[in-house]
Amino acid sequence: MAVSSRTSSSSGESLFEILAFGDWGLVGRPHALQPTADVIRERFTDIDAIFLLGDNFYPSGIDSGSTDDRAFSLFADVLAPSTTAKFYAVLGNHDVINHPEAQIAYTRVHPQWMMPGRYFFKRFIGQEGLRVCSWFIDTESFVGDQISWLDGSITYGKDNCDWLVVNGHRPVMDGGEYRPHAVLLENLYPILNRHRVHLYLSGHEHQSQVLRSSTLPTTYIISGALGDMRSKEPRGHEFLEFIDTRQVAILHIAFYPDRADFQFIKTHRRSSEPLYTGTVLRLLSEV
Repeated sequence: MAVSSRTSSSSGESLFEILAFGDWGLVGRPHALQPTADVIRERFTDIDAIFLLGDNFYPSGIDSGSTDDRAFSLFADVLAPSTTAKFYAVLGNHDVINHPEAQIAYTRVHPQWMMPGRYFFKRFIGQEGLRVCSWFIDTESFVGDQISWLDGSITYGKDNCDWLVVNGHRPVMDGGEYRPHAVLLENLYPILNRHRVHLYLSGHEHQSQVLRSSTLPTTYIISGALGDMRSKEPRGHEFLEFIDTRQVAILHIAFYPDRADFQFIKTHRRSSEPLYTGTVLRLLSEV
């Protein structure tokens, strides 16, 4: 009989679990992705979903514009066979250089690839009916209609959600090489604050970061440590709680009714010790 890999604690097993990472799509270098696929296969057999946080295909997206493009083999031959879970993907800055519509169309080709549009919503139902509501956005064109859609969708949908998670490629705030993103600070940050979104997950920085404050409702987690690592001196940020610029890692989150436990898992070094762990609490009034 298979042994469950689901996270347990004193309050019982988690009700919903995800992995999340971006900046993974080094086309022509499947060997760089294989250790991550092996860790997923070996350690996360019960994972419920995987969020791909953009820059899925380096260096310039899908060059041919076809769903038969060889770049997709990186997903189909290496990543997808590691699990039966579905992968929910957003576009990154490299993805939009050539034919982002091909990645959307690939949703109709591969049963595990989920990108029905440049931005979309998915309500996941976990064990005991736990509702993890996730918005997947296009940070390369976060303007106009998309802003209205996200704000309205959260407004009308959040009463049917236990957890609110927004996913994009570019970070809103950043303590690494890049500076905080001005457009997202102006247009996305107020939405996250107003609706008290629990988590914003992103990539773009080829690093692992956690940014949060007791004054903010949202925990910001950057999980982009799969592509070419950037070990430059961090710029720092007033809300920076953790940063690692050297270790290849993916993000694991286990959701419970009252909290979400997260950890960065090293994938190129088979260590049982996580790179970093943390917890996001839901207010008692929310439970």
